[in-house]
This record gives sequence, C-alpha cells and structure tokens, in this order.
Amino acid sequence: MKNVAKIVSLILFSTTLLFAQNYKKPAVTVLSDGSVMQAGVKIGTVDAEGNIMDIKGKQVAKVVEDPNHEFDLVDNVGNKMGHIMSNGNFKDSQGKKVYLVEKPNAKGECAIKDGSGKVVGFTHKNYKRQGECAAYCVECGLLKKE
Repeated sequence: MKNVAKIVSLILFSTTLLFAQNYKKPAVTVLSDGSVMQAGVKIGTVDAEGNIMDIKGKQVAKVVEDPNHEFDLVDNVGNKMGHIMSNGNFKDSQGKKVYLVEKPNAKGECAIKDGSGKVVGFTHKNYKRQGECAAYCVECGLLKKE
C-alpha cells in the first residue's frame, strides 16, 4: 500500500510541475525605448508622436488626437481602426471594448488587459496609448514576427 501511495504522490507531483510550466507569455510588451516585443522577439516600434511601425520601419498605424482631446487609432492610409477613451479603454471601430491599460506598477509597467480582464501584454508607462494600440495591431496582423 505504501508503494501505491508513493506512486500516486509522484504522479500528482509530476502533473503539478507539468502544468506549472505550461503558461503563456503576454502577447505584446512595449519597452521603455519603444520596442514592441512578442515572445522575446522585436516585431516593431512605437514613438512619442504616436507612430506604430513594423520591424522594417514602415508605419502601419498612428495614434492621433481627435477634436474631443481623446485619441483614435488610424491605419497607414488614415482609416479609423479604433478609439481610445479618456478612461484608457480602447474600442475597435465597431465600438467593442477591446483593451484597457492599467496604472503603472513600481517598475513603470502597465498591464494591458483584454475585454474580459485577462492580461495580454505590458507597456511602459510612457507608451500607454501606443501600447494598447500596438496590441491591437498584433491582433489585426499589422505587426507580426517576420
């Protein structure tokens, strides 16, 4: 009976380790230098002017201020892709809440959460708007690994 208990304990312990290793890294991270990273690979950049560029430096989107002092995300030809509300919510062009950027932690990182509240990435506090828009650009396929 002791051997059975040991085997069951070993199986449970091994299973716990297996599942503990099975996690997803955030889809997008925007670093303090504006680098947009996905799974440790640089896939683009953002800048203080609101430009979102792919790895080759081609502008794929831009964050622009609207007349109400809120911000829109537009693609490289000017089509509106979404809207950033004053509370930090990002809504797509159909008005569906897609992302929210949290307040920065002690390291200056802000969690990017999807509409269900799941953390899908992080952005440096200096790129809060650009970070959630970069996450949306990844979702839309405008930013991706080469």
